[in-house]
Order: sequence, then C-alpha cells, then structure tokens
Amino acid sequence: MDEDGNLSNPGGEIQNVSHAAIMLPLKHSEKVIGVLQVQNYEAGIFKEEDMLKLEPFAFIFASAIQRAGLYKKLQEELEEKEAALEQVRKFSKGIEQSPNSIVITNSNYEIEYINPYFSELTGYSVKEVMGKNPSLLQSGHTKPEVYKSLRDTLERNEIWHGEFLNRKKNGELYWEAASIGPIMDNMGNTTHYVAIKQDITEKKKHDKELKDSLEEKEIMLKEIHHRVKNNLQVISSLLNMQVEQYEHPEAIEAINSSRNRVRAMALVHENLYQSRNIGKTQLQEYILMLAKNIYSSYGVTFERIGLKIETNGAEFALDTIIPLGLILNEALSNSLKHAFPDERKGEISVKLIADSDMIIKTNIPEFYSISIKDNGKGLPEGFNPGKGNSLGMTLLTTH
Repeated sequence: MDEDGNLSNPGGEIQNVSHAAIMLPLKHSEKVIGVLQVQNYEAGIFKEEDMLKLEPFAFIFASAIQRAGLYKKLQEELEEKEAALEQVRKFSKGIEQSPNSIVITNSNYEIEYINPYFSELTGYSVKEVMGKNPSLLQSGHTKPEVYKSLRDTLERNEIWHGEFLNRKKNGELYWEAASIGPIMDNMGNTTHYVAIKQDITEKKKHDKELKDSLEEKEIMLKEIHHRVKNNLQVISSLLNMQVEQYEHPEAIEAINSSRNRVRAMALVHENLYQSRNIGKTQLQEYILMLAKNIYSSYGVTFERIGLKIETNGAEFALDTIIPLGLILNEALSNSLKHAFPDERKGEISVKLIADSDMIIKTNIPEFYSISIKDNGKGLPEGFNPGKGNSLGMTLLTTH
C-alpha cells in the first residue's frame, strides 16, 4: 500500500482501497444465506440511518435468493420426475408392444393386467380375464407336479421357469414357456406376481418332428446293422461248416481265423444294433464280447488265461471300431495260439491310452494308442513282424 492509500497488486496495476462499508446479513427464517455489502472510498461517509435505509433492500435480496434456490430445486425435481416418467413410458411401451404374453396378478393371483399380445394369443379380452385366476387357461394336460413346483417357488419369493400346455378361448391347445416371479414393495413384501410367457407351440412341433425323424433313422440304422450282422453270421456259419470238411491242420486254422475275423466285424454291428447310442460302440463291452468269441474258438477259459481291459469308457464310431476289431482279433488270437503252450496259465492285457504327444503333434483332440500285452513265453529271437507273410501279421502292420 502506498502513502495515498492505494494497493499495488503483483501485476503492477494500482487499485483503490475502500475506507467505508456497510454489511447487512441476508436472512431467511433466521438463517443467514448471504451478505449485502455497500462500500465507499471516502472514510466516514456512512451514517446509521443509511443502514436502516438498506434493511428493506436486504430483505428483498434475501427473499429473491431464497426464491431462486427454491426455483432451482423445484426445476431439478421436475427434471428428475420427467426422466422417471420417461422411463415409465418406455417400460410401458415395451410391455404393451412385447411379442411375449405378460400377465400381472395381485398377491391373491387375481389378474390385474394383461398386455395386448395376451389377448391376441389366447383370444381372451381384458374384461373377460380381469379379476380372474390364470388357471382359466389350464387344459388339464400339464402335470400337477408342474403347478406344485410353481407354487413352492413363488412361496420362497423366487423366480420360476417352466412350460405349460394351455388352452385358448377357442379350445385350441398351445405350449408356453413361462417365467413367473414376485413383485415386492420397499419392505420386501410381495404385492404382485408377473408372468412373462412365450408361445413355443411351433418349436415343440418342430422338436417332435425332429425327434420322430431321428427315431425313424435310428430304427432304420438298427435294422441295417441287424441285417449286416445276420449276413456276417451266415458267412461265419458257412465257414464253420466248411471247416468240418477238412482234416489238414493248416487249412482248418486258416478257415477258423477267417471265421473269427468275420465274427469280429459281426460283433460291431451286433453291438451297434443293441446300443442306445446308434452311432458309437462302447469299446470295453466290445472287447469283452470279441474276447469271449475268440477264447471259445480256441477252447480257452478266462480262468486259465485272464483278460484285463482298460479303456476309460472310450467309444468309437463304425469306421474306427471295424479296423480296431480286426487288430484286436489278430492280436488276441496270436496270444492264445502261441504265447501259452502246454496249458500254461497267464494273462493278456488290453489298454487304451490317450496319446498326448500325438494330440499336440496332429492337433487331433482325440488320439489314442492301444497296447496289447501278454505274459506268455514271448516272441522268438530275431522275430521281425514286418517280414511276416501271414494275413494276421499283414493286418496288424497295415493298421
């Protein structure tokens, strides 16, 4: 401040400093909401009567500020209410224009609201259903346990999902997929129930047609497997008859081997014919059936030569199980013929292994290796499976 009473600010400009001021509080309901301040640069210019003259203006200004605050608050409340009403209008339009049937009942299950699609679907007008129980749609074809499940769920204040076979006003039956739940007040008390239901009649019809078509195809496939199995069984029987005409051991062995191969393929079709899964064969069951046939053909019992099978529940389609069956047939036959001479006892093990290295290498999600071992006398020294000229070894090495 210089000697003339001026204050020099950082920007270098000179500002005058007031020497006289009147300050009056602006009050509303005894609460100060502002200050009215009058200033002058001449000292001692204001008198007490000047303050009295300003008091009415202070009252006016306080009232104006209060009204402005009230107006702003009212404006904000109106905007919030308008936004809420807009949301209600959107929800209302959504319900009115919904392609699903929507029903709202009170806590006594009396209908208080239906949307237009409900009337379009069922044929019932608002007047005809208002105050009625939704049970007027029941056809008598929905199982009682469905309604019990609905009641139990709503009593727990939970949302129920299920299907009804209902009846329209004209008597026509139709399927609905429904979601029904409680509407609660701020205290958590259920005041109403809302049901959102979708007409799934066409979907049910399509699903039934698809199911019937699959059942027809399954029956046809089973009949094909049955006939193929029978034809292969005929060939096996013919080979069995043929072997009786020979006395040479090698000829008999060759025919018996061929018969076992035919039987191995016939068992696949027999298994598929009897299986619930028409497309795949359960490997564990198939190996056991195949082994019983091979053991029987060589007059060997499981008590003498045990069989251990580990497949981890694997199933294979026809194009895999047929060549696999031929491999198993040759391997089991060779073990029974050569590994246990002189009534020696022992065990054969068949183990299916998921080959993780090959899965990574080939990027095939299911890649298996099969291990067939016995604890018999072992292969002769210098044995080379690649140089064998028997059909059995050819099948083993080519598959």
